[in-house]
Amino acid sequence: MDLLDANRIESVNVLKGDKAIKEYNAKNGVVLIVTKKKMVEIDKSQIKDKGYGTKGKDPMIIINGEKSDQEMIKKLSPDDIESIEVLKEEQGLKKYNTPNGVIIVTTKKGKKK
Repeated sequence: MDLLDANRIESVNVLKGDKAIKEYNAKNGVVLIVTKKKMVEIDKSQIKDKGYGTKGKDPMIIINGEKSDQEMIKKLSPDDIESIEVLKEEQGLKKYNTPNGVIIVTTKKGKKK
């Protein structure tokens, strides 16, 4: 607990008894700490090209199984994202025929489909 910055804590919940045992198999109880979410903006000027001949080209973006673009991914809320998978260079070329890599986003709503 001493390592946590108190300014980053959004909430603290204590589970004990049957609920702690059922959900976490913890007979002594559980302390759940939720930290505040922080949006991080990526500065593209600091991304270095590895020399694979893809400089200046964006990766393919797939959201819920459909090809998409940078604008759509920017509109997604982090709270709506279930998972993100990144396939780089050879993996992207092999699976999706794109040398620039692939970003595969599954939203929580898309996972339920």
